[in-house]
Amino acid sequence: RVKVMEAIIRRHIHHFLTLGFKNIQVISLGAGSDSTYFRISQPSQRESTVPSYPHHLTPSNLTWLDVDLPDVIRGKLRAISESPLLKSLVDNGTHRYRAVGVDFRQIQENMPFI
Repeated sequence: RVKVMEAIIRRHIHHFLTLGFKNIQVISLGAGSDSTYFRISQPSQRESTVPSYPHHLTPSNLTWLDVDLPDVIRGKLRAISESPLLKSLVDNGTHRYRAVGVDFRQIQENMPFI
């Protein structure tokens, strides 16, 4: 399932790049422990294991937002902070990866929402 989902995401990213979009945004609802952003963001993964993937996609033109329940996101951010590799892909100065913990059942109608 992971490989299929990643292939679909890569195909859509490639499609939008070929249409001339210079910046790509991905919102992953119910992200859980999905690590697609980290695999896509590693140059060795983009260039060697998936040769048909557009090489000009870099973390600087890919914005990724993981959304899940607060406890799930806290656990994910803890795992990222404990891994030097994952942390380097998040703390690369571009601020292109974000993780948001939200329980949509708790959002009220008058609550501001982005």
